[in-house]
Amino acid sequence: MSVNFGIKSMKEIFFDREKIITSIDAATLKNLRHAGGYMRRVAVNSIKARPYGVSAPAGSPPFSHYTLKVRTTKRGKKKFSNVKGVGAANGIRNIQFGLENRAVIVGPLKHGSSVFSIPRVLEEGGQSKNSKGKTISIAPHPFMKPAMEKTLEQDKFAKLWQNSVRG
Repeated sequence: MSVNFGIKSMKEIFFDREKIITSIDAATLKNLRHAGGYMRRVAVNSIKARPYGVSAPAGSPPFSHYTLKVRTTKRGKKKFSNVKGVGAANGIRNIQFGLENRAVIVGPLKHGSSVFSIPRVLEEGGQSKNSKGKTISIAPHPFMKPAMEKTLEQDKFAKLWQNSVRG
């Protein structure tokens, strides 16, 4: 009695190709979502809130600005509380991530319909016009590149992939 074991018959016996591919795809999407969420959180946390008129030092992440709400207590004392601003500077913390073609894209959402991109000018530096029409130079305040570097330098990204395909 002869038994013929060819490569094709062995693959059919030992490998469920569809199950492996499905498992790899699911693990890839899960890990990319985790990496994107972590990078988003690092970038948002690097942008600290400060009152209007206070600028971040060049080379450090930009500040998100807020307004001060003033209220008077029963004894006539003024109390100040932080209220998040509505302006473009507050929108810089609106960082999202999404998956596209097995890649994760992380970054701030475009704010308004301005000609220039506020996040890009803050990240890389450049020139812009203020509300009075005067051209101003803006020093670079990187926040996305350091977030990406922190995500990749820590072993967190590599550890996501360990033992991620099971089944």
